Formats: sequence, structure tokens, C-alpha cells
Amino acid sequence: MNFQLDPRNLPDNLKATEAQQAFTDRVDTEIANATSATTKEDSLFAAIVGMLVLDGFTDITSSSFDNGFWAVRGEAAGSVTESDGTTKVPNKHIYKAVAAAIARLRPTGVVFFQELASVSRQMIANVVEIPPDNPAFLSQIRVFDDDYVQGGPQGDTLDLPDLSGSVTSATPDDLRPDNIRAVSVIFAAYNLEQLRLYDAVDRIVETWWNGQLPVGSDRGSKALDDFFWSSEFRLSPSARHMQYSRVLGITGGEVSTEVQPNTQFNDLWMRVIGSLAEFDRQQRIGDIVTGQRTNALTLTGEQVRQSARNLAANASLYGWGGTQFAARRLAKHVQSAFAILNTPEIQQAYGVDGPFKVIERVAPEIGGTPNIVKYRTLADSGKRILDLIAKYVSIWSGGTGNPLFSDNSQTNVIASLASALNNLTGVGPPPVVAPSPGATVQISDVSPGDQDEFMRQAGFVIAVLGIKDDQVEQFSQPAETQYAPSIPNLAPVSGTGSTNGQAGIDQLRQMVSQGQVPTADQLKALVLPSTN
Repeated sequence: MNFQLDPRNLPDNLKATEAQQAFTDRVDTEIANATSATTKEDSLFAAIVGMLVLDGFTDITSSSFDNGFWAVRGEAAGSVTESDGTTKVPNKHIYKAVAAAIARLRPTGVVFFQELASVSRQMIANVVEIPPDNPAFLSQIRVFDDDYVQGGPQGDTLDLPDLSGSVTSATPDDLRPDNIRAVSVIFAAYNLEQLRLYDAVDRIVETWWNGQLPVGSDRGSKALDDFFWSSEFRLSPSARHMQYSRVLGITGGEVSTEVQPNTQFNDLWMRVIGSLAEFDRQQRIGDIVTGQRTNALTLTGEQVRQSARNLAANASLYGWGGTQFAARRLAKHVQSAFAILNTPEIQQAYGVDGPFKVIERVAPEIGGTPNIVKYRTLADSGKRILDLIAKYVSIWSGGTGNPLFSDNSQTNVIASLASALNNLTGVGPPPVVAPSPGATVQISDVSPGDQDEFMRQAGFVIAVLGIKDDQVEQFSQPAETQYAPSIPNLAPVSGTGSTNGQAGIDQLRQMVSQGQVPTADQLKALVLPSTN
């Protein structure tokens, strides 16, 4: 049988063909190690691959992959009991029946991994009402498969829809890429909150439920119906704002008294943006032509490395535990919201032709039109930069012996000046000069493509925030690396409300390192023993 990955909603780390091959090979190896008699053409293998993708366990270099595999492997090895209470149906039999049914529905016979997993899970959940020997079993597969084809794979990932359009699991500093990516989702989600995305979609659903939205029984209504009845699986507004306050240091959310809000985040974030902008400025033609460069690029490149390392350590610290799952729920919320806003029937009902135009049309009903360009850019660019920082966690602490960024600006400027001169004189394009034999090719820690992406996205952030040159220079100034623990402090001793002993000292040290001045009551609670 021909199994393939559905390209829709694939996480970034599975979009390349080589990455997909490496992923399926790793799953095949893990299954073989588990002594399961199956092949890549078997429906059991395909279901395991699909469930891993839907559940967000796609990074084979991450320590979470093994846990995800064994959880999915255990699910695949299970069975369900029919309504008679005695007949057990192995899950693998349902995978086989579902795969065969889907293959018959298509001339090509292609079955997507995620499709098989999604439909099979629904059939297994419904097996008491419709067991495999029921005549309606095959027709129920068709119903669930139609829903999948229409809505696409709705798995738990840390990726968001396009808002404008492999790494190690740990480093010497114990920076965790999964934690940083979780924080990147929460950062994007906060800016989409400011853009009124969630409020706008909630208002659309309310209007539809009241029978005031001119859509019929079509894709638009189906998306709204699914969104309405899945509300219990999404974070409430208060739960979202609690995450923004705890993880990003945003004011307004109710955070547990056992934790310190991340008040350092915004300062560290702006230092990254400022240092990237300063490095980009150092590469401009004016600096090269006037001979003001000297070793400035080397220095500013290392300032970028330091600022990125500090932000990575901060995000890694605040990305533990429930942050991962809050981020996945937020990502799924954003996916569902854009699935509604991108539906042609919804856009037609509001007389517009784009998702952000729908928000703009609905915004006056929910308190006013936000600065859509600003918050859309901050959500998109912020997530891209943080994801790049997560991608390169192994190089932020240095030690590679290579410069952070490549310095090809001088060569590019000379080529640009030669090209301009030839255009003026009509001589023609300059000849291509090959590197001299034995010339050393500079190797940088960050690839040229990702370097350009860093600079471009930082430029977008500076533009929409209106940051002046003197502010950029201030943000880019070197700062001493602050103490940052690799794991969170333990919770207070049960029933005392106090973090006595060494835990209290650790929390006090963290507060001071973040520039917070503890009050007298906080000092008493942190250091003095409980008097219960």
C-alpha cells in the first residue's frame, strides 16, 4: 500500500524530503527494536507514523521523541471491546480495515499517514456503536475521511499558519529547543491576542449561532460548528493571559504566587533585535567605503551570540512543564481560528477576501480595530526569530571556533560597485572571478540563508515598533551575562506558603538576577522558617 505524509500543516522540521525519510527510517528502527513484525508497507507502521505526527513528536533528535514513540506504540498495541463486553478487536485490525477502505476511495491508492491515524482513532472511539462487522462500518470510515480531507490534519504541533504568507536536545548550558519553541508560540499567540484574533472568531461564532450570519450548511458552518463544540479543549482568556504573564512577563494575568513572572523577557528580546540590527548596520556600504569597519563585524557578531544565548536560556527556563502543552493548545487554537477566517464562505459573508480583513470587519463590534500590520508582523517575525534561536541552541555558548555570521558583505559591495560602473559605461557585466587556489572559505555557525532571515525579521520588528537608531544602539550595547538556572525552582513546601531553606535562597537569587527588588514580606516568606 502507498503511504505518504500529508503535506498540509506539516511542522517545519518535516517539510524537506530528506527529513521525512529520516523520520520514517527512525520509526522503522524503533519498531524493529520493539520486536514488532511489521514493514513500512504495513498499516500498523503507517498508523504509528501518523499518530506521532499528529501528536507533535516529530523531532527525532529530541528527548521527547522516545517517550512519544512508546506512548503511540502502546496505543497501537491495544484493543477495544465491542458492545457485547467480551469480543476484543485489536487496534491493528482497525488500522488495516481503514487503510484498505481509504485506498479504495482514491484512484491513486495513496493513503496519508496522518489520515489513517486520524480516521482510525475516531473509528476506535466509535467501535462500541459501530463494530467492524457492522454494515455501517465502511460508510462511517467514509464520513470521518471526508471530514479529514476537508479540514486537513489537525495535530498538536508548535507551528502556526503562515502569518505573512536538526538541532540537539541539549547543550552544555542545557538549553532546550522544545522549550524555546513553546515560548515562541506563546509570544506569537500574545501578539495575535492583541490583534483580536480570538475575540473576532468568538464573535463570528456567536453571530453564526444566533442565526445572523448568512452562511448555509457548507464548509463555513462546519468549521464554526466544530469550533463551537470544541471550546472545552481550548484555553480560556484568563488561562491565556496567565501564560502571557508567567512566560513573557506581560502584566494583567493572574500568576500563581509560587512562581516569578518572566519580567526579564522583553529586555532580553529587545537586546537580540538591537544586536541583530547593529550587525546589519555594520555591513552597509557606507561603513565599508569610508573604512570604518576594522573588526566591528566580529565584535557585533559575538554580541549577537551573547544576546541570543541569554534569551535562549531565559526561554528554556520558562518553557518547562505545562508550558509545552499550553503552547500546543494555543497553536491548535490559532490553526482552528485561521481555518474559519480562511473559509471562502465566511469571507464572502463579510464581503472581504482575506482572513485579516475579516478581523478588521468584525473588530468594531468587539472594541475597535487593532493595528493589524503591527501585531501580525510581531507574531510572525517574533516566532521566526525564536524558532531560529531554538534551531541553533548548540552554538550560542561559543566554543565552535567559527564566527557566528559569515562576512561576505565586502565582496558583495565590490561586485555591486563594479556592476554599477559597468552599467554606466556600457562595458557589460563583470567577469566571474573564481577563488584563488588554496584560498580559505570562511565557515560560520549560522548558515547564510538563516543569517539573512535573522536580519530581515529583525528589520521588520524594528520597522513596526518604530525603534529609532539611538534606541537600536542602546539595545545592542554589551551586557554582562546574568545567572540563569537550567531548571525551575521547586514549589513551596506544602501547606506553608513558604520556600524555606535552600529553595528560598535560590528563588531570591533568581529575583535579584532579574533586577527585581523583593519586598519585606517576600524576604520573610523566602528565607525565614515557617511558623505554622
